Amino acid sequence: MCRLFGLRANQRVDLGFSLREASDSLEEQSRRNPDGWGLAAWDGTWTVEKRPRRAAGDPVFDRTASSMVGTTFVGHVRLATAGGLSTANTHPFRIGRWVFAHNGSVNNPQRLLAGVPPGLRAARHGETDSEILFVAVLARVAALADGLDREASPALVSKAIRDVASDVLRSGLASGLNFVLSDGNRLWAHRHGYTLHWLDRRKPAAGRPYLRSVSREVTSILESKALLGERALLVASEALTDEPWQAVPNDGVLCFDQDLAVLASWA
Repeated sequence: MCRLFGLRANQRVDLGFSLREASDSLEEQSRRNPDGWGLAAWDGTWTVEKRPRRAAGDPVFDRTASSMVGTTFVGHVRLATAGGLSTANTHPFRIGRWVFAHNGSVNNPQRLLAGVPPGLRAARHGETDSEILFVAVLARVAALADGLDREASPALVSKAIRDVASDVLRSGLASGLNFVLSDGNRLWAHRHGYTLHWLDRRKPAAGRPYLRSVSREVTSILESKALLGERALLVASEALTDEPWQAVPNDGVLCFDQDLAVLASWA
């Protein structure tokens, strides 16, 4: 199965810790998911880097992990189940200001694609079921928001996600439906079938130490981030560190809003 990562921050940050230094970093997870890696960073516009090879040992991944900065990130390491090993089939996928990554399988994706308008069908570049799921979600957002040109509210996008997920699951078309979606300013995550966790990484209240359960190494990194004024909301298939990650309930939708409000919708 693939692994997902998403982050929304209150200022421009880098991802070196989450991608390479954390005890279960995305680089480490790529050893079990070796068929491709991809990273998308929002810094007023999207920068997307991806390669159809294992992140661990790839010098391009090392350079990207060290240099990529932004306020919103979507990351993915792939274990291929549908579609060959190519850049076009490597997550995350981008259409306009929307970026998407998926963990799971959609059976009979052509049935799902049949309900997608021609313009969004033509926007696909690869052959994966995941990219079909992406355009299906965007088609539902467009239907609810009267197009994709205007900014949709967090609640509306969450409803579009629930609508598509319910249709896919009701029809028995999916064995796993974990995915992350972002328009740059907000980030959504949906869970069905596999693990998904989220974390609010912030400086403790005045006079309170970091949790004793958090290792000395992680505490040192968190303290340095706090000194820089950083706060971040993270979502990941696996808890990357020994911080107090929380499980997203099955069939839950999570949104990290522009002002870092956490908007949760549990089924």
